[in-house]
Amino acid sequence: MENSIEIKGYDIIVIQSLKIDDRKTGEELYNDIIKYKSLVNDEIYTHFYNVSSRYEFKEILNWIQENTPSNHVLTLHFETHGCIDGIVLSSNELITWNELFTYIRPINIKTSNTLIVVMSMCKGAAISSHIEPELRCPFKAFVGFEHDMLENTLYEAFVTFYETYYNMLDVFAAIEQANRVLPEGSMAWCMRAIDIFDKVLNPDTNPDSFEEAINNTYLEYIRKKGYISKEQFKDRVRQDFINTANKYRKYYNFED
Repeated sequence: MENSIEIKGYDIIVIQSLKIDDRKTGEELYNDIIKYKSLVNDEIYTHFYNVSSRYEFKEILNWIQENTPSNHVLTLHFETHGCIDGIVLSSNELITWNELFTYIRPINIKTSNTLIVVMSMCKGAAISSHIEPELRCPFKAFVGFEHDMLENTLYEAFVTFYETYYNMLDVFAAIEQANRVLPEGSMAWCMRAIDIFDKVLNPDTNPDSFEEAINNTYLEYIRKKGYISKEQFKDRVRQDFINTANKYRKYYNFED
């Protein structure tokens, strides 16, 4: 699949889902800075949506997929609560990372792998721990945080971020600016989907995690499949990772 579209517009869409007593930081951010970007650049389109339930969340993402032109570059900014397992809506419903992927992957496919996902929430960087290598990547890159974050800290960081950010080409410069106002140890991440793919499917990226995965699955494997030594099992899993990466990498990254 060639990624050679002629870009005709840049959309920045804020989706907010916060508790009744929360400061409405997504709406503030949109009204204070994001919506004015369309006044200084007529190729920029901005939108704000407030949702509460899983149904509304899914419906708005379906609407975005259907109505965003394929020659636009899209930034989706999620202003929600977050946890290691996914996004928590104002209804207290959990949208798991894999569920989120099913909603946003069609958007990334339509826009030829130019979707940037901004996770203004606690533990938004946990999105990087979940991949489905046999499918198209659900986003080009994400911005998020590893730790719990205070709402005021997030707001100030993203005000600074959007002073620089207009589209995906600005993301690394905008992250650098945002990190200057963040406390030490609370830096924002930006990772491309293809870098996540390479890290997760390379058993040598994090040897301790790979060893832990082997320890957690070895006994279950021999219970179901029969005995092999732990070293044989480890070699088999390692080769499975390598084979999966070789088979799906180009497809995952829209390079086929």
